[in-house]
Amino acid sequence: PKAGDRLVPALSATVLASAFPPFHLLIPSFVALVPLAVWVADQSDEENASEGNASAWHGSHGGRVFRGGVWFGVLYFGLLLYWMPLALAAFTGWAVPAYLSVVMVLALGAGGFAWALRRLIHHGGIPLWLALPLTWTALEWLRAHAPGGLAFPWLGFGTSLTGYPELVGAAELVGARGITLWLALLNGLIAEAVR
Repeated sequence: PKAGDRLVPALSATVLASAFPPFHLLIPSFVALVPLAVWVADQSDEENASEGNASAWHGSHGGRVFRGGVWFGVLYFGLLLYWMPLALAAFTGWAVPAYLSVVMVLALGAGGFAWALRRLIHHGGIPLWLALPLTWTALEWLRAHAPGGLAFPWLGFGTSLTGYPELVGAAELVGARGITLWLALLNGLIAEAVR
């Protein structure tokens, strides 16, 4: 993505990564998706068309948002999984290529999330506060239930609050995805208020 399109996804990725160990901060879980969601919602077909971008992928079909989402995913998953090459380097020379492969596959899913979020908002007419939790939770569910050996059920948004058991007691009833939905909904409401 262009320089201007990298800053906001990078901000969201960094803030969201700080909600997980080793930092495990509380506040990021409630606001980390806000910058990314507002940025995605502000990407309109008219804006892309006015830039003289005639390509369907780069213009009206959300290529810019997809690339921003992939950039978000590269940073977010790259920071969360920093330990992989460190832990595996002593056992195999494939540690770094495996790490980069996992991060890129997960980042493509994040790009799909950003693209789907934009589609729901601009083409589905769903408000941001509702579209954000639906798309983020669906992404996590799809990532955890991918066919074959591609499933990656770890590090869901809801697990960012594991250091605060008083906040996640409802997980007994709704599970980790329910907590993810709740957190994404709160982020969506804040993003809607910011817009």
